[in-house]
Amino acid sequence: MGLDGHTKETRIVLRDAPGPLRRKAPMKIISVSTLKASLSEYLDLVRGGEDVLITSRGKAVARLSRVEDLEAHDARIARLARKGLVRPRKGPIGRVKPPAGKGASGVLAALLEERRKGR
Repeated sequence: MGLDGHTKETRIVLRDAPGPLRRKAPMKIISVSTLKASLSEYLDLVRGGEDVLITSRGKAVARLSRVEDLEAHDARIARLARKGLVRPRKGPIGRVKPPAGKGASGVLAALLEERRKGR
């Protein structure tokens, strides 16, 4: 399956697409099941510089691309931070804690009260 022609593959060119989907080269589109059946073959394509768009029930859910793209993304975030347009997070993202002095039930009660008042 996969690259040997037994499954349906599509290629698209997203030259005019916004933001992260913009690409100069054709992008291969495959389903999750096709990816699962031929993962190593598609990883070889990605290592070669090709992007692969993964779909589930006909809707795009993920894109495989080379790690260098992540490094370019990190460099872009650093440039935006230097310009003061974004702030990098400080430490790992953890669970959101309820406001001080209120337990989970207090937060839920406040939410239900807001809904009841129509806010």
